[in-house]
Amino acid sequence: MNRLGSCSACWNLDDASLAGSGSLGFDGLAAYSMISSLEPWIWTLEEAGCYHGIMMLKPRLDLIVLRVLWLTLWVGLLGSCVPAWAGPEIQIEEPEFDFGEIWQDEKVDHVFVFRNVGDETLKILDIKSGCGCTAAVISDEDMELEPGEEGSLAVTFDSKGRYGKTSMSVQLSSNDPAQRMARVLLKGNIQEFIIPSVRIVNLGRVPRGWLATPQTVTLQSGDGQPFDVIEVYDVSEELEVSFDSRVDGTHELTVKLAQAPGLQERDVLRDGTFWIRTNHPNLERFPMRVRWNVIKEIICPQGRITMITEQGKPVDGVFDVVRVTEGRFQVQGLEPLFEFVSHEIRELKPAELASHQASYGVQIRLEVDSSAPVGNHMHDILVKTDDPQNTDVKVVFALRVHPSRRRTGTGRDG
Repeated sequence: MNRLGSCSACWNLDDASLAGSGSLGFDGLAAYSMISSLEPWIWTLEEAGCYHGIMMLKPRLDLIVLRVLWLTLWVGLLGSCVPAWAGPEIQIEEPEFDFGEIWQDEKVDHVFVFRNVGDETLKILDIKSGCGCTAAVISDEDMELEPGEEGSLAVTFDSKGRYGKTSMSVQLSSNDPAQRMARVLLKGNIQEFIIPSVRIVNLGRVPRGWLATPQTVTLQSGDGQPFDVIEVYDVSEELEVSFDSRVDGTHELTVKLAQAPGLQERDVLRDGTFWIRTNHPNLERFPMRVRWNVIKEIICPQGRITMITEQGKPVDGVFDVVRVTEGRFQVQGLEPLFEFVSHEIRELKPAELASHQASYGVQIRLEVDSSAPVGNHMHDILVKTDDPQNTDVKVVFALRVHPSRRRTGTGRDG
């Protein structure tokens, strides 16, 4: 067979099959379609060994590729001439301002400048401050900016009642499609005239019927100015506060509960406040907060027990029941329990009691057997004790049983 002559594959490659390739024009999609339509013919001719047919196709294929490249180049050039933005665009000159160090109660004023670098009118829709200590204002004229115009955001920060490293933000809501919410930030360090040893006096856990251990707070000068505590006032009814001066110039406050929580009082986190008046030239008065947690004498520190297992597999878990005051107790039972749950009880060792700050306690182990059904099982368990003031200690029980992963068949037929 003459490889340079015609063959049966060439006879099917008539002028109609190639008609579109000579009139491609600038339609890129048509060009890619034509290349795809010619590829099968090229493969057919190569397999048949007909190089004559390939030589007929090659010039047309080269022409198509060149036109596709030319079209791609022009699309890229035209794309580079299209503006990068579409609509308004907000740009803040310096979105972050560090005011350094200031003294408590000082105010900081700063103006942030923003521009419309887009090609349509920029509209400021809303202004939101991060806290009540920060005020932000934009004039009516600056609420709408034409392309190229700039506006001003005036921010005032009041450091009253704040201390240490602080940051405040202001958010600008606009019609910028790429940045609906722009933010500016003020930050710095606030120094105190009087520095307390603690910010919040924590009296800790207070059992019903018991008084909390008194706590002390030391006050010292932050700027070197000597001062005296004149009085403590507006003290919450639940608290008693006294103060004393030291030779080193510091002052000590003693905070305690005025009376023990009632036996019927709910288990809850409580708080109170009082104010301290001084003769410091720069700080006449300031508040102090106090917190304490009213609890029962017998409690479960964990509060809940959670277990996860697979169907058919047993699982167990433990929780503690302790007495935070002096004395002992005896567990008389647990109610209610699922039929697939059993329990064991042992006394806690001294090291375990120390971790709970308790005088006596037990550890209860719950054992879930293999009959537990698939699903979530959750309810409150009441630990019954012989203490008349603490008959029930509530513990949340949560069990999740997943379906078994074991395969029961081969997984394939035949």
